[in-house]
Amino acid sequence: MSGTLFPPEMYADLLRIPKKKEIIMNEYESSFMGDKRPVLVAKDVTTKYTERNPQNTEKIRNHILSVVNNTPGHIAFFAPSYAMLQDILGDATWLPGFIEIKEEENRMSKRKITKILDELQEFRINKKQVLLAGVLSGKFAEGVDYPHNILDAVICLGLPLAPPSARQNALKEYYSERFGNNKAWRYTSTQPAINSIMQAIGRPIRKSEDRAIVILLEKRIMMRQFRNCLPKKIDIIQSPDDNRTGRLTKSFFKRHPEPAIER
Repeated sequence: MSGTLFPPEMYADLLRIPKKKEIIMNEYESSFMGDKRPVLVAKDVTTKYTERNPQNTEKIRNHILSVVNNTPGHIAFFAPSYAMLQDILGDATWLPGFIEIKEEENRMSKRKITKILDELQEFRINKKQVLLAGVLSGKFAEGVDYPHNILDAVICLGLPLAPPSARQNALKEYYSERFGNNKAWRYTSTQPAINSIMQAIGRPIRKSEDRAIVILLEKRIMMRQFRNCLPKKIDIIQSPDDNRTGRLTKSFFKRHPEPAIER
């Protein structure tokens, strides 16, 4: 069952299930939560347009570096757009030379994706670390299954909010008439953005034995309108800076040094 059919009442509204019919909606606790998938939220970075500057970019890179330097295996990094992905990666000279970068391409073929997955297995055997770089709602973040607990960490940058457009405005107006302003904003903006992140952070965890650390590089996630869009069972650890992110990452892999064994 999809972990992103959340919240169930939103789907009941959008599917226009008649109110006169009895509707049973339940949210089940995930066996994937807890100590084997901690979720860190960085409180000092954002992709908010008015706060984008070189200092913010440097802080984002420092968080990524702190994860890379304290993670034994492969890491997935997802940005809200290809433009932002390129902006953060740049020429990649800020990354350590030992890490291999596998970057998602727009309209990447299934054959090439399969080849990259095979390479991840080969690199693990040869003790070589890979940074898999893609976009939220892209193929790496949603369309790929990663077996054998092949990803040790996933980093999600920002909030993939839909940009203003005539269609987006019309949709919000339509939902406002049907469900009210609060639900209209949630259904068209905040919840789809959070659900896109939920899809991405589920990539490394495919069975209950898997382990991976999740880092969300966006301070706005702690704002009520976004925090309320996350399942209540997710325990968030707030990280004030990249030093704390590094220490928490190191501590996690000290507790869980080895990936899950396939049965």
